[in-house]
Amino acid sequence: MGIFILDSHGNIIYSNSNAAQIQTLALSAAKEVLNSKQPLKRYMEADGYTSMVLNCKPLLNSDEDLEYVIATSFLDTEFLPPFHETVKEKQRLASAVTYLSQCDALSSVHFFSTFISDTGKKALNLAEKASACYTPVILYGSSGIGKETLARRIHDDSAQRKGPFIPINLHQISHEQMEKVIFGNETGLLALAAGGTLYLNHIDCLSKAAQAKLLHILELEEHTGNNSTAARIIGATCSDLWKLVEADAFRQDLYYLLNVLPIQLYSLQERQEDILPMANFFLSQITTGKFYHNHINPTLADSTLDFFKNYSWPENLDEMERVIRQLALFADNKTGLIDIADICQKLSASLTPTVSGDAPSSCPPLLQDYSLPFKQALRRFEYDYVTHVIDRCNGNLTKAAKELGLHRSSLYNILNR
Repeated sequence: MGIFILDSHGNIIYSNSNAAQIQTLALSAAKEVLNSKQPLKRYMEADGYTSMVLNCKPLLNSDEDLEYVIATSFLDTEFLPPFHETVKEKQRLASAVTYLSQCDALSSVHFFSTFISDTGKKALNLAEKASACYTPVILYGSSGIGKETLARRIHDDSAQRKGPFIPINLHQISHEQMEKVIFGNETGLLALAAGGTLYLNHIDCLSKAAQAKLLHILELEEHTGNNSTAARIIGATCSDLWKLVEADAFRQDLYYLLNVLPIQLYSLQERQEDILPMANFFLSQITTGKFYHNHINPTLADSTLDFFKNYSWPENLDEMERVIRQLALFADNKTGLIDIADICQKLSASLTPTVSGDAPSSCPPLLQDYSLPFKQALRRFEYDYVTHVIDRCNGNLTKAAKELGLHRSSLYNILNR
C-alpha cells in the first residue's frame, strides 16, 4: 500500500516507501484532483504489480477550500469482498489523516530556532544563501538529521516557493527504471516539479545513465540561462561524493555542477548544544497534538535531560522524536514530569511479584538486560508498562487508555508490535 499526501500547492508533504514505484502516476492523478476538487479512481499497471488501484481524494476545509489531496494505491485483488476493500481503504486514510495532524511539526519555523550550535547556525546561514539563488545544492549528513526538512525550508524561502516540492528517495528506485521515473516526458518527476524543486535524496544512488541525463539538462540550463520553467535541484547524501568520484562511481563533471553550494548537517552527537532545545521542541509538538489526551503538559526531568545529553543518538532526530513520543506516554499523571529514573523504579516495584521463601523476584526485561539497544529497551519497557496498567484495570482497554492518556488506537499499536 502506497500513500502520498499533497498540499494545496501540489507539494508532497508525505510519501511512504511503498509509493516509490508508482510516484509519477500518482502525482499526475493527484494534480488532476487539485484542479477539479473531485475524487478520482484509476486502474493501472505498475512495475512489479499486475494491477493497481489508485484512489485520490480531496480534503476540504469548512470554507470548501482544498487543503490536501490524499492518494492511496493498493493491489487490485478481485477476490476480496467490497466490505474488506472499504475497511482497508478507511485504514489507509486514517493513517494519512493521522500524519496530517503532525506533518507541520518539522516544517515549523520553530524547529529551526533549536539550531543554536555554531554548526547548526552555519547550516541555516548557508540555507538562506541557497534560498536567494537558483544554484543546485547538495546537503550532506547522516540519516535522520533533517536534510529534507532543510531542503523544504530552502524551497519555501525561494523564488520557487509557489511551485511544487517533490522529494524522491533514489535508493528505492531500480537503475533500470530511474531514468524513466525522473526524466519521463510528461510524467517524469523533473517535469512534474517544473517551476519548483526536485529533491533527490540519496543522490549518490543515481545510475550512470541518469547521471548523464541530469548532466545534460544542467549544462543546457547553464548555457541558455533559461530556468523559468525548470525545476531546481537539491540533492542529499550520507556519503562523501568526492570519494565516489575518485572511485569512478559518480561523474566528476556532474559533481562540479551540483556541488556549487554544499551544506553540511552534523549529527546530534556533534551538536550537543542543540539536543535539549530539540528535545523540548519535539515534546511540545507531540503533546499539543490532537492525538495526545493527557490533560497535564509534561516536562522533561533533569535526569531525563542528562540522559539525553549523554546518549549518542545514532539515528539523530528521527530517533529523538520517536523516543520522546514514547516517553510522553509515561508522564506523571499529577505533575506531568517525565523522569526516566523514576519511571524505571516505579515500574520495577509495580511489576515485581510478592513471593514467599527465598524465590527470587523478577524484574521487567528492560531493567535486567542493559545490553539492549536503547530503542529496543524502550519499546520493551513501553509494552511492559502498558500491559501492567491494563492488568490493573482488569483488562478494560478504555479505562487503561484513559489512565495512560492515550487514544485506544495508540494502545492497540503498542500491544500489536
